[in-house]
Amino acid sequence: MTFAESMMMMLTALGGIGLFIFGMDLMTESLQQSLGHHLRTALQKLTAHPILGIIGGTAIATAIHSGPTTVMIVGFINAGLINLQQSIAVMLGANVGTSVSMQLVAFDLVAYAPIAIAIGAVIRMFVKSEQIKHAGTVLLGFGLLFVGLGLMKDALAPLKHSEFFQTLLSQIDGQVLFGMILGILISTVITGVLMSSGATVAIAYALADAGVITSISQAFPIVLGAHIGTTFITLLGAIGTNVNARRAAVSHLAFNVLGAILAAAMSPIYFKIIPMTSDSLVRQIANVHTFVQVFNSLVVLPMTGPFSKLIMLMVPSKEVPDETSHLDPSLVRTPELAILASIQEMRRKMRICGRMLDKAMEATVSLDLGEFESVRKDEAAVDQIKHALDDFFVLIASRKLSKRQSVLLQHLISSSNDVERIADHIETISVLTRAKVKREIWFDDDSMNRLIELGALVSEMLKVAVESLDPTQEQFREHAEKLLVMRKDYKRRVSKLKEEFNSRIFEGSEDAINGMFFMRYLTVFDRVIRHIRGLARAELQPTFYIKTHKLDRIAQPAEPIRKPPEDRDQPRKTGTTGTSQS
Repeated sequence: MTFAESMMMMLTALGGIGLFIFGMDLMTESLQQSLGHHLRTALQKLTAHPILGIIGGTAIATAIHSGPTTVMIVGFINAGLINLQQSIAVMLGANVGTSVSMQLVAFDLVAYAPIAIAIGAVIRMFVKSEQIKHAGTVLLGFGLLFVGLGLMKDALAPLKHSEFFQTLLSQIDGQVLFGMILGILISTVITGVLMSSGATVAIAYALADAGVITSISQAFPIVLGAHIGTTFITLLGAIGTNVNARRAAVSHLAFNVLGAILAAAMSPIYFKIIPMTSDSLVRQIANVHTFVQVFNSLVVLPMTGPFSKLIMLMVPSKEVPDETSHLDPSLVRTPELAILASIQEMRRKMRICGRMLDKAMEATVSLDLGEFESVRKDEAAVDQIKHALDDFFVLIASRKLSKRQSVLLQHLISSSNDVERIADHIETISVLTRAKVKREIWFDDDSMNRLIELGALVSEMLKVAVESLDPTQEQFREHAEKLLVMRKDYKRRVSKLKEEFNSRIFEGSEDAINGMFFMRYLTVFDRVIRHIRGLARAELQPTFYIKTHKLDRIAQPAEPIRKPPEDRDQPRKTGTTGTSQS
């Protein structure tokens, strides 16, 4: 094989891998967009029991693969919506789910890929319904995935005649300890680079289909390495999160490493059983992928408690654990208690906003741009809490509520939106600071000190807002009133500061570009304050209070409002023209 032929083969294979990953990403993103809300709700409910967790994790990861599923779980933990032990069963299921989805890929559907692409493209171009468009995108991604697989198979076929590659493959053999370790390491690195265990397993499929890999013992280390390499996605997703979320990512790594060791130790058994399941080597690879994950999950599932304790020992921390969610669906039977829990959850959300602002301002001063990743993860946590609150409000509204509770629920929905928007605006500080550094724009000491002082005032208002979100204390309205007073002080100081800064620009002692960025920071603070004002005004409404003596009062489910049937014997009222009046 000439050098040019070798290069073309390599580029074609890389193109096939790229198409496979792109197709898989298209499917995953479309399914997440189509089912995102339902996935979040399902995952939160399924974590209540280990058996449900592993079943649910399997079902969800079959659709969207293990990487996005485990990253979603890490996000839930970072938001305090689930704990470490609850997450383990779902992560076990996520590993199984990916192996199930790869069973589908093992079918020889390359010939049907153009049909899937054509139908998917037509749906995307001509159908207006978003849900049907998502289905079309899934079909398009499915077709591209198999086109990529076909390209890989055709490009890699000449390798079966390559002495160098055959020598390399002879070193990767699960029947020999060195070959097992070497194969696992190579596959782990490839999976880490590709950020997809599915792509690595698909390469093994292509090599087997092309006759390059000739036995399950050669493919076995590649499968185990893919199990380990896929955890890199979860580890990256945990950057900037709290300690429990990082522990969840480490638990995923620990489980897959220990699982690979266990599977390697049991390899003689797998080498005897798997060939009996199918005559096709591609199907054998798919089956061993599934068998290993299912067996390892069943081994760990009864020990989720001790396993979570082991992870806590592996990742010790002196950090004070973050407050966990107050939302419990069982509370909706007692609406007053459920309403109190939702206010406490908003208080927790506001604490995260305060932490975000402090981190954002510290990073803006120190120019430690890496700290903004933590700010971004906190903003994502606030979004997750907001979605959970929205679902909780719907549950509360499904009970028979008093007039005060019904009106208070509307104020809570508005207040929850205000808090979520506060987090969005705070994250904008990181966008501004990155842009400022990129353009090499620097504020003088006086301007920076003014910005720090203003940020400190906003931070203090967020702390007061946290204290105000406790209607069980008598002085909570005083905190709300204090927020409105502080807002007036803020507006006075900002107005004076804007006048001074504009004067400096007019006099030529300040650059216009510096002034533009400075004003953008002030705009962010203005918007945060506006939403704090919205929260304070809601808290001062006459219905915004909790009746502590009714916390345990049970309410029955609300009856649906039905329109009375139209009396057909009764003549309809008509106007002078004979048409019905509105």
